[in-house]
Amino acid sequence: MPDQNQTTAAPRPRRKRKNYSLLILAAGIFLFGVAAGTIYYLLRPVTLRVAVGPPGSDDLKLIQLLGRFNDVKSNRILRKLLVSHDNYVKINAIKALLKNKQPLDPALFLPIAADIDNRLALYRTLKETGKPALFPATYRTQRMFGESLVYQQAIDDQDGDATPKVTFIATRLTDRGGKKKKVYFYKIRFPETGDVYLGCAGLYDMDPARLDPDETIAQVAYFETLDPAHVNARINKLLKDFEEAQ
Repeated sequence: MPDQNQTTAAPRPRRKRKNYSLLILAAGIFLFGVAAGTIYYLLRPVTLRVAVGPPGSDDLKLIQLLGRFNDVKSNRILRKLLVSHDNYVKINAIKALLKNKQPLDPALFLPIAADIDNRLALYRTLKETGKPALFPATYRTQRMFGESLVYQQAIDDQDGDATPKVTFIATRLTDRGGKKKKVYFYKIRFPETGDVYLGCAGLYDMDPARLDPDETIAQVAYFETLDPAHVNARINKLLKDFEEAQ
């Protein structure tokens, strides 16, 4: 009888090992399901809603990740972002697609270039990807680039809590290291308050094809609102201040 007790107790460890094997198998299936579900979520055929924030944001990282995949599905998702209402989202999708050698419709760039807030970002993206010629000629001018610089300066000065209207006024020449340079002047109106100020952007090369958005700066004169009767006097004063600040 004692021998029978010993034989009935022996199989228990084997059943326990079998249970562990089943648990491991179940965990593996679960993890596979999670991975498959994540991939399906990223690649499912739906309209994506992405709001790209500042550099390093999660949404921007997602676009960059899709660009690194560089396959049919990821490039298809990036193309869906080209219909976004957010031009900055479009610009980052354009950057990823161009890096992946994907063809793009030239008509895509015109409305983005017309956007004063994203004009320079689009140009920098096209220049970085070796495609600056794709930037629409209508907006590929020093005057238009200066307009965007002044707008962005005004936005930064107001901590982004403003929507200024920028209007070109005049061009003035100045001397820089024995070379003539151009400075563009603009009227900046804040609809929220009705206040109007004078702003400028420069120094631009005499060659109109030289845009150099990263080598020019903008300035807005907030010390006094712009008086229409004394525009020239104010331009001369701001030009002098601008030259001294260089």
